Amino acid sequence: FTSTTTVSYHQPHHDTSSILRRRRPHDSSLSRISKTSSLPMSTTTTGKDLTAILQEEAKEIQECSQLFWETISRSCNKKNPVDAKEIVEICDTLDELEVNKELYTEKLLQLRRKTWEHRRYEWLANLLATDYDAYVATASFLSPSRIPRRDLPNVQDVPLDKTLPVASNQIELDGQTVVEDCTLEDMKYQDNLLDKLLLKIFRDLVM
Repeated sequence: FTSTTTVSYHQPHHDTSSILRRRRPHDSSLSRISKTSSLPMSTTTTGKDLTAILQEEAKEIQECSQLFWETISRSCNKKNPVDAKEIVEICDTLDELEVNKELYTEKLLQLRRKTWEHRRYEWLANLLATDYDAYVATASFLSPSRIPRRDLPNVQDVPLDKTLPVASNQIELDGQTVVEDCTLEDMKYQDNLLDKLLLKIFRDLVM
C-alpha cells in the first residue's frame, strides 16, 4: 500500500506597486541633478571662457591707460603745443569709434570713449593757454555741432601763458594790470513824467 502526500507551497502575495513606491527615491537632489544636466555647459552669453574675457578686459584697460598718460604728457609739454588740426582729428576718432560692447569696461563704463574725450578737453585747454585766438576759432568751428559746450574748458580754470601779448585795453598801474577808462562820454539819464508815475505805482504795489 502506497500513500501519496501532496505538499503545496504557497508563495506570499506582495503588492508590487507598493514595492515600487518604496524603492523609488523621493530625493529632491536627484531631481535637481536631472534638471541641471539639461543646462548648457557654458554660462556666458558669448561662449567664451572666463579667462579669455578677463584678458580682453585687462587689455582694454591697459590701452586706455596708455592713451591717458600720453595725453597728460603732451599737455604738460609746453614746447610742443597742440594745434587745431589735432583736435579735429580727435573729433573724427570719436565719431568713428568702434568698441567691443561685450566688455564690462565699455558696456557700463565707456572707458575708451571717455579717455578720448579727456584728451580732447586737455588739448583744448592746452590750445587755450598757448594760442587764445586759435582756440576761439577752433571752438567756434567745432562747437556745438561736434563738441558740446559743456565739454569746452572754462577760461577761469586754465592758467594762461604769461608770455602772451597783453591786450591793448590793459595797462600797468602801480604793478597791477588794470583796464583803461572808457573813452565814451557820460550820458545822463533824464526821467519823464510817465516814468516817474509808473515808478511810483510800482513802489506802492510792492511796499
